[in-house]
Amino acid sequence: MALEESYENRLAKQKEAKEAIASFAKRFVAPGDTVALDGSTTAFCLARELRNLRITVITNSLLVAGALVGGEAQVLVVGGELRSLSQTLVGPLAEEALGRLHPDKVFFSAKGMTAQGFMDSHLGEVAVKQQMLRMASQRIALLDSSKFGVRGLCTLASLEQVDLLITEAPPPDELQEVLRESSVALYVAGR
Repeated sequence: MALEESYENRLAKQKEAKEAIASFAKRFVAPGDTVALDGSTTAFCLARELRNLRITVITNSLLVAGALVGGEAQVLVVGGELRSLSQTLVGPLAEEALGRLHPDKVFFSAKGMTAQGFMDSHLGEVAVKQQMLRMASQRIALLDSSKFGVRGLCTLASLEQVDLLITEAPPPDELQEVLRESSVALYVAGR
């Protein structure tokens, strides 16, 4: 298994793409919504976009919660074991807390996406994201184009488990075809 990059390094990579995706994703959030945000760097960018909306945000990320401080959003942070590298909370406590909450939407990212689905590399993060996906009414993936065709240790979600994919550039033709067949709605920020 490859070494995991620091949050700061991941945030710097594809920064403009992540910000464009976050800005576009904001249009899917309405006042009064309850949204779950994972601990991804793209979710962090989205949190900055959402901080002044009157919504409720559920997260397992200390950094996402920090991006919302001082804004209008009500923030619920689930407990759990702290992963220092990502500053996220994982494990049975986080999963149990998420199992009691019912967000309108979940926004998540992954290490990569192939025809087999969305993939990630840390089992604790995957379990938390899967619980968010189970409990949400609408599931929205936020993936910059560098993640197309990238595999991870395990499948986080099949394509059929996701409603929308927001990216900044179209996926390769073969992935676009798979997305059409799976009924995932594809949105390209800026188009």
